[in-house]
Amino acid sequence: MRVFSYLAHDKFDVIKVINSGLLPQHYLSLNPRKKIQSYISNYLQEEIREEAQLRNLRTFTRFLEVAALTNGEIVNFSNIAADCGVSSPTVRDYFSILEETMFGYFLPAFTKTVKRRVIQAPKFYLFDVGIANYLTGRKSLLPGSLDFGKAFEHWIIHELTAYLSYTSSEEKLTYWRTANELITFS
Repeated sequence: MRVFSYLAHDKFDVIKVINSGLLPQHYLSLNPRKKIQSYISNYLQEEIREEAQLRNLRTFTRFLEVAALTNGEIVNFSNIAADCGVSSPTVRDYFSILEETMFGYFLPAFTKTVKRRVIQAPKFYLFDVGIANYLTGRKSLLPGSLDFGKAFEHWIIHELTAYLSYTSSEEKLTYWRTANELITFS
């Protein structure tokens, strides 16, 4: 049995990872966008239609695009519902479908503090940065750009989550942000 190694094909390329993701067929492809498009189409047709038995695949597809736009952000079910034209409970159900089919996962907020009021809503991450890039229409992300930074954070979160899983750690990854914290970019 041959184990996939990114180093066996070429030198590990972080910029390629940020743009194409780490699914072997996408990372190694000369045209990863075409492979990702096919992957998402198959996911919607096979996983979602058959397992979740959604009545309105078009609405779920719109939700998937909005979920990708909010990838790595604090989840606000009401705002996402308004963007998709569905109810908040439907959005919660759709996120559950993404979790059940391992297409994404929630990163909970760290809440064990007594000194400051903290944000308690989770963040949501799709399972692969290349998938998130494709769904949001981001192409050719370059170091130093805001989108590259977000994609890099997504990749690091994914690697930490995978590490905790592989090592059977009982530690849980969380994020921390206070309610008064301002985010500034320069």
